[in-house]
Amino acid sequence: MFRFLLARIAVLTSSRLFLAFILFIVAVKSYSSDTLTNRAQISLITISPGADLYSAFGHSTLWILDTEKGIDRVYNYGTFDFDQPNFYMNFVKGHLDYTLSAYSFQEQYLMTQYEGRGLSQQILNLDSGQKQHLYDFMEWNARPENMHYLYDFYLDNCSSRMRDVIQKSAGKTFQYDKSISTPYSFRDWMNMCLIPHPWSSLFMNIGLGAPADKETDYMTQMYLPINLKLAFSAATNNNKPLVKTENELLNPIEIEIENGSKTIWICMFSILSLAFFFILIKDKFQLIANLFDISLILFSAILGTLLTLLWCCTDHWVCVGNSDLLWANPLSFMYLAVFTKLKSNKIIYYFCVGLVLISFGYFSFAYLLPEKPILMLFPLILALQIRIVHRLYIARKNI
Repeated sequence: MFRFLLARIAVLTSSRLFLAFILFIVAVKSYSSDTLTNRAQISLITISPGADLYSAFGHSTLWILDTEKGIDRVYNYGTFDFDQPNFYMNFVKGHLDYTLSAYSFQEQYLMTQYEGRGLSQQILNLDSGQKQHLYDFMEWNARPENMHYLYDFYLDNCSSRMRDVIQKSAGKTFQYDKSISTPYSFRDWMNMCLIPHPWSSLFMNIGLGAPADKETDYMTQMYLPINLKLAFSAATNNNKPLVKTENELLNPIEIEIENGSKTIWICMFSILSLAFFFILIKDKFQLIANLFDISLILFSAILGTLLTLLWCCTDHWVCVGNSDLLWANPLSFMYLAVFTKLKSNKIIYYFCVGLVLISFGYFSFAYLLPEKPILMLFPLILALQIRIVHRLYIARKNI
C-alpha cells in the first residue's frame, strides 16, 4: 500500500527526483536507531584474562543500557567464526575476519561467569549528544553489511576499536592523559600477559620480528584491554573525569600460576649438556649422537623456513625482519651433508662453515640488533653450534 501511494505521487508530480528523495527519507527512517533518554547509561566493560591462551589478554566490550526504552545491548568486536571458508588458512596468512556482535548484558555476564573471569564496569560521563552519536554508530556498525573487519592483534582488535569509536563519538572534548604512556614495546606488553603460558610465549616470541619491539605510546598500548581501562580512568570529557562510576561486577576465579619458565630452562640446558656429553664420549653411542645432531639441524631448518614464510608470504607485519633467521636458517639443511660423502666437498664444507659463523654472529651480537633476542634460546643455539663445529672439525680431515 505504501509503495502504491509513492508510485501515485511520482506519477502525479512527474518527478523522479521527488520520488528518490521520498525513498531516501523512508530508508533513513527505517534504519535509524531509537533516541536514547537522559537516563541512558554507556559503560566500558573489561573482562579479565582467563585460564586459556585465547583469553590471556582480557577483553573489552561496550554496554548501552536505557531501561526506559528497553535497550540493553553489549557490543563485542571480538567475534569470529571457525566455520567461515578457509578460516585456518586465512588465520595463517593474517586475514582474520572478525565481526561486531550484539547481545544482552545477561548473556555477557553468564559467559564471563562460566569462564571464571572477572568483569568490571566503567560508566562513562558522556553528554546526551555523545551518547546518541555512539549508540547510532554502534547500531549501524552491527548491521550485517557493516559488522565485518580485518582483525589485527596489535592495531585493530576488541580493545583498540572501543578506544577509537568512543573517542570519535565524544569528539574534541574527549582527552586522554598522555602521561600514562610507559616505555614498553608491543612484545613487552604481550609477554606480561603470557606469564601463565611460557611455552606459548616462547614460540610466539620466536615468530615475532623487529616491529614487535617498537615502543608503544599512550594510544598504541591500549591494544590491551587492561591498558584501555586504565586510560579511561585517567581520561577527561568536557573537562570532567570520563569515568563517572567504576564497579566490579564479577570477581575472577583465582588461577594458580606455575613457574613454567623453569621447565624451559631445564630443557634448554639439558640439550646443551648433551651437546658437550657426546663430544666427551667420542665414538660411543654414535647412533644416538647422530639422531641428536639431525634433530637439531632439522629443527633449525624447519623453523627457519616457517619464519621466512611468515615474513614473506603473510600479512603479519610484526613478523617482518626476524633476526632469529640468522641461526634458524632455512639453509641449515646443508648441515646434513656432514653425514654423507658430500662432507668432503670443499664448496659444501665452507658453505656450512659460513652458516656457523653467521649463527655465531647472532649469538655474539644479538643485543645490538633491532629485534630483542630471546635469552632462553641461547643454550639451544650454542648446542647447535657446538655440534656442527664438532662435525665440521671431523670432516676437515677429508678436505
